[in-house]
Amino acid sequence: MTKKTKEWIKARTKLILEAVAEGRIEIIEGVVWGICEDCGRWKPLTPDHVLKRSLGGSHDKSNIDWVCNSYPDFCHDKRDNQGDPMKKKPKSKKAGWEKSHRCKCGRVISMLVCPYCGDMSLGIKEK
Repeated sequence: MTKKTKEWIKARTKLILEAVAEGRIEIIEGVVWGICEDCGRWKPLTPDHVLKRSLGGSHDKSNIDWVCNSYPDFCHDKRDNQGDPMKKKPKSKKAGWEKSHRCKCGRVISMLVCPYCGDMSLGIKEK
């Protein structure tokens, strides 16, 4: 088990205990139940980081939403795989060369190497 996995297990346990104490969730036969923050249904829940850890998010309870990941809504999967349905998560930032920009040859591209002239387009700003 990796260090990050151990850290998340410890943080998740703490989050569950805090949410139970606040009355936000219940533990029924070892499963976390409550009202999903996206669909509003009483279902088994899983914690979801609002700001992903890879983008600098923390395990703090202010960065955690309790959402379902079961039929028919699959809110957790929708957030991770199809964007954020409730528009809670910030959009990922693209690198400068991934954004549309003007190459030296004058064409607007979104690639590091221009497919038209073959030059590196990095660092060329659109006017």
